[in-house]
Amino acid sequence: MTLHLIAQNTLILTAAEFVIKGIALVFNFILVRLLTVNAFGDYNLVLAFVGIFSFLPDLGVSLIAVRDLAAQPKNYPRLVGQTLIINLVFSFISFLIILALFPIYFRNQSFAVFVILAGITLMLTSLRTVAKLGFDAAQRMSVSATFTIINSLFSVSGSLIGFFITRNLFGLFAGNLLATLLSLILEWGIILRFLPLPSLSFNLAKLVPFAKQGLPLSLATATALITTKLDTLILGRLLTSLEVGWYVAATTLIFAVIQLFNVPLMVAAYPALGQAKT
Repeated sequence: MTLHLIAQNTLILTAAEFVIKGIALVFNFILVRLLTVNAFGDYNLVLAFVGIFSFLPDLGVSLIAVRDLAAQPKNYPRLVGQTLIINLVFSFISFLIILALFPIYFRNQSFAVFVILAGITLMLTSLRTVAKLGFDAAQRMSVSATFTIINSLFSVSGSLIGFFITRNLFGLFAGNLLATLLSLILEWGIILRFLPLPSLSFNLAKLVPFAKQGLPLSLATATALITTKLDTLILGRLLTSLEVGWYVAATTLIFAVIQLFNVPLMVAAYPALGQAKT
């Protein structure tokens, strides 16, 4: 039964990945048509800079929470509450680090507004992903996949609407931020109809060991992010926005295909391994 469920969830998540990658691909095709190559390079450079810190808000604790929830579902309020608190604290820390390092990396200080908008979006995205942990732990991947697709549609739609209103990169980043906020409210609103309210009690003696468990996973994620985004950041320092734009346009599809098959299998199998642990 477990193998059947893993296979079923893998297929569901793989199908969702195809949909999400398809949405992202169409979005990139549209952006390439709407933006100049320079603007496309600037847009992706900001995303790469902020995205390299995306491991920090979660600190790996979401996977630990899924593992523990799969084994002990009754601990949902405490585990999700701890995950939310850690996400809140480290989202703010990551935002401060992004603001501190921005002047060091970027030669063009006019990017500050874009970096701030992308940094806030990163914080909201981290809080949004916590909402579906209960369904992931229960191996109800169809719910998780549905939320992921909806979030992707929100993000793309918001970004494009923002761009068509302002006709510049500010609208692109601002639209994505507002769409992420709406998606966050929608997802948590739906989740709280089916699952208990998380317990947000700040207990340092429990939070520190919990965060330490997630740290190795966070470092693994950081390594993966560095290998996929560092090239763009290096080119951003050495070359012009024009060349960054051409490079990103050529490599986007490659990285999407690499993640298409291995991620769904790992996500589907992880809760089952958490149950087997008991």
